[in-house]
Amino acid sequence: ALEDDTIQVASLDGAYAGAAIVDKSNSYQIILEPTGPSTLQSADDFSTPYLHLIPESDGDSLLLEVHGAPRGSVPLSAVVIPDPGVGSPQSTSLAYSSSKGVYTGGVSFAGVGLGSGEVRVSGSPGGQWLSINANYNLLWVGNNQRNELASEDGNLQLYVDPGSLPSAEAYATVLPTGYVPAPLPDGQQVLASAYNVRFSGAMTEFEKPALMKLIYHPNVVGTAKNLKIYHWSAGEKRWQAMGGKANAVENGLTVPITQLGIYVLGGKIEYVPIRILLPVIAGRS
Repeated sequence: ALEDDTIQVASLDGAYAGAAIVDKSNSYQIILEPTGPSTLQSADDFSTPYLHLIPESDGDSLLLEVHGAPRGSVPLSAVVIPDPGVGSPQSTSLAYSSSKGVYTGGVSFAGVGLGSGEVRVSGSPGGQWLSINANYNLLWVGNNQRNELASEDGNLQLYVDPGSLPSAEAYATVLPTGYVPAPLPDGQQVLASAYNVRFSGAMTEFEKPALMKLIYHPNVVGTAKNLKIYHWSAGEKRWQAMGGKANAVENGLTVPITQLGIYVLGGKIEYVPIRILLPVIAGRS
């Protein structure tokens, strides 16, 4: 067998490259490192379209908006599917609004009220196929108590103290957007999902700060450093860094917020070279 020989190798998708070394024990040691940005986030991950799900003041009606999709004359199709026992699926069409620059439509769950479920949006705006699937939570929030809101996957928690609302009560939705509006700055990477937090009554901010916690799972995306929570400024069309305080137990950050909208936990993933040991089988003549 060959000894101490080195061969340059790469993964089939070109994402990793390195060397295969044959050592004196007749084993291959393959060492691969990333050739570029995270393979968890391709260019497709930064597609522009993203979803808003806004509750009406009655808590039974939901307004759907798709932002960032190409303008088209054909409406998008949407279906809101409550969890079993909560209600029946409701379908609607999202027509393009030239004044708002978004696709918009609504569904009603009269008499159903709170609960969780799934939103599915699809269509071909401007000839480009679009598909967004997201799990939502529709929640009641009282202004005379401390409220704990969470996303369906548990990666976002929001604590709203008494006196934080401009009215006696409100309804809120928490859901992943399906896409991020734009790449994060400074080479930061999305560690879970971007989450859209919306309240009823045209509410855009809290009367006093609420506490938001975002976490991620290292066993899924890898260990990350330089964690920051970002808020999407729709008016300026850019991410605003919120900083955040590290959680003592969970992997993530907590930060006080006043603005509603889209939030995301970002960081830089620490890559560990992939090492694979393979035996060398000597051939027989």
